[in-house]
Amino acid sequence: MATRIVIKPTFNINKVAHSKTTFSNSKWLSPSSQQGAVRYGGGGGLKEVRRRIGSVKMISKITKTMKMIATSRTKAAQRRMERSRPFFTAATAVSQEFPKDIQVKATMFIPICSDRGLCGAINSGLAKMMKPLIRDSQNKGEEISLLCIGDKGSGQFAKEFGNKVLFTAGGTSRTPFNFMGLGWVIDRALKTVPNVDKFVIGYNKSLTPVSFGPITTYLPGYNPLKENPEVLSTYEFEEEATLFHLQDLVEFQLTSLIYGGVMENYTAELAARTAAMDSATRNANEITKKLTTKYNRARQASITTELTEIISGKAAIEDA
Repeated sequence: MATRIVIKPTFNINKVAHSKTTFSNSKWLSPSSQQGAVRYGGGGGLKEVRRRIGSVKMISKITKTMKMIATSRTKAAQRRMERSRPFFTAATAVSQEFPKDIQVKATMFIPICSDRGLCGAINSGLAKMMKPLIRDSQNKGEEISLLCIGDKGSGQFAKEFGNKVLFTAGGTSRTPFNFMGLGWVIDRALKTVPNVDKFVIGYNKSLTPVSFGPITTYLPGYNPLKENPEVLSTYEFEEEATLFHLQDLVEFQLTSLIYGGVMENYTAELAARTAAMDSATRNANEITKKLTTKYNRARQASITTELTEIISGKAAIEDA
């Protein structure tokens, strides 16, 4: 199946509405001070509390299902990640041998994020690590640009670096990126900003099936490789086409590095979503238990009040 890649321009962050769904125990569980019928926070009586119990139970079923789906996709993601590591290892070999004190005029930052949310702090953690690096490059006078992989990347960086974001490549939640699709994205980015001296790729590395952490990897551009050919002594080129092959080598290594990062980040995303949905399910179950206890107590108090009124009325009639 062919991969569908959606290229999105930078959007205006001020026009995006952000909403969060939270459970507030104080709103749902604290008794109301209103007199009359037994009521609880939020302005509802027993019927309202019963409706909320049903809503929380439904949310619990949804989060439990999402956890099961993420768990079932983890093994396939790990296999793809392991198959991508040879490309990743070959691409990082050049950056490890490259001298660190090179003169950099232009840097492209490539954060690899997820397309969907509900996966904990995986995207915000990566952004928190990369933003100081981007600011440091700006303070050094370097020309910076951003290529966001994953729809959630734009939301993390557009507010502060919106005019530096070239475009966002996403829309591959159901069909993961393949090497050819990533090559097309990289080709478009390098045509937009051709003279890049350093690439900084950030992603979440899968450490174990249940743990991950954000890291960055560096890759030199075409001009630094041209000026330091000794780092390519292990490669063989045809003498008359060295510069042409060097450009191809940069694009291949960059695509390989990003492909490995995408596979690592997707595996970490599934691990984060599994943990987040498990926590949400447990929280929903706890709220359901507390709401049920409060509902039963309120119902029993209402019944007791009605019985007391009946008995008091009967006693008054008998006394009369």
